[in-house]
Formats: sequence, C-alpha cells, structure tokens
Amino acid sequence: MDTGRRMAWMAKHLRAMGWKVLLPSLQPSNGTVSIGKLAEQLDLYIRENTVESERVDLVAFSMGGLICRYYLQEADYIPVCQTWSRFHNALIISG
Repeated sequence: MDTGRRMAWMAKHLRAMGWKVLLPSLQPSNGTVSIGKLAEQLDLYIRENTVESERVDLVAFSMGGLICRYYLQEADYIPVCQTWSRFHNALIISG
C-alpha cells in the first residue's frame, strides 16, 4: 500500500538541502474512494502542517500526481503548476 514512506528517500535528500518536507499518507490508497476525497485529505493535511504565508511545493507520482492536480484545480487561490510526466520515453512539461 502506498504511503508517505514511499517518498522517504527523496525527503531525506531534500531535508539535507534545507527544505521542510511533509509526507502525507492519504488513505485508503486502494482505489475505493474518489480522487476528490483524497484531495480533501491533502488540503486538510497542508492546512494543518503549514502556515498560510508558506510556499508549498507538491511532489507526487502516479495516483498522487492526479490527486495533486485535482487539489490544485479546486484551490481557492491561483497556483503555479508545473507537471513532469514520463510517457513512452518522452518528457512532457506543462505549466
């Protein structure tokens, strides 16, 4: 089951560079709840663990990326969004 621990290797390196890193574990991660419900969990996690003036960068893979995109689309502010996706050996960057 996917949890925030799957990103622990990256978190370790980012922390060593001085970044504040949070590792949410959105549950259940087995496809039984909607992306919208998981995005609500992400929103609550961010609000509980950051201050309003703090910049938040989201790093995710696979379903986490879809949850982040949904979260950003529903945000009550105008986010800056850059996604990188590897699909059939091509790098797609959109913003």
